[in-house]
Amino acid sequence: MGVVTSARSQHFEAAHAKSGVIQYMDFVLTREDYTQSKPHPEPYLTAMDRHGPRPEECIRQAFAQYGDVATVNVIMDRETGRPRGFAFVEMPNGSEAKEAIEKLNEAEIAGRAVIVNEARPKQDRPRGGDGGHRGGGGGRGRW
Repeated sequence: MGVVTSARSQHFEAAHAKSGVIQYMDFVLTREDYTQSKPHPEPYLTAMDRHGPRPEECIRQAFAQYGDVATVNVIMDRETGRPRGFAFVEMPNGSEAKEAIEKLNEAEIAGRAVIVNEARPKQDRPRGGDGGHRGGGGGRGRW
C-alpha cells in the first residue's frame, strides 16, 4: 500500500508520526518527489498549512532529536491569533540544548528556515514618544 500526496514530506511525516501508519506503507510519494501534479497542489498545501501539524508540534519534534524538551512556547499575534514567527524552547539539559542550537540554526522546520540561538535577557527599552507622558487630548467630554 502507498500514499501519493501533494503535502511536503516533512508535513506528512509530522502529521502521521504518532499514528504509526507510515510503517504499513510501501511508499509515500510527496510534493518533493514530483515536479508536476494534477490537480494543482496549492489547495492541498493551503489546507495542510491551515489544518496540518501545529507549529508547537513541529518545533518540539525537531528539538526532541537532541534531547528532552520541557516546553515550547510559540508567540502569537494578539490581533490575528497567528504565530508571530518566533518561539521559545526550553530544554532541561544544557549540553543537549547547545547541540540543538548548533544543529538546527539555519535549518528548516516545517518548511521554514529558522534561526536558533540562546535567548537573551529582555532589555529595558525607553518608551517612545514624548518621554513617557500619557496625557489626554483636548477638553472634550469623557466616555
